[in-house]
Amino acid sequence: MTDAEIQKKLSAVKSKFLRFEVRRREPDPLFVIVTNRHGHQLAQIEHSLAWNQYVLCPYQTTIWSTGCLNDVVTAMKILEKP
Repeated sequence: MTDAEIQKKLSAVKSKFLRFEVRRREPDPLFVIVTNRHGHQLAQIEHSLAWNQYVLCPYQTTIWSTGCLNDVVTAMKILEKP
């Protein structure tokens, strides 16, 4: 799957506050979570080799509502699909 195809799937996550962006696919996939309003980076979604799944890596001093965390889970489920 190309970066553009993945970005299109991630754009389907209808989040009021967050946007999910593809930053790189090789050698290790990296996706960044940014705010819709200002484009500030809040976290990364990375693929953990140890756990063999995608994990959330929030930046220090960020705070998360349950709604935003649900949006992150939705994005991670999209990434897990082949």
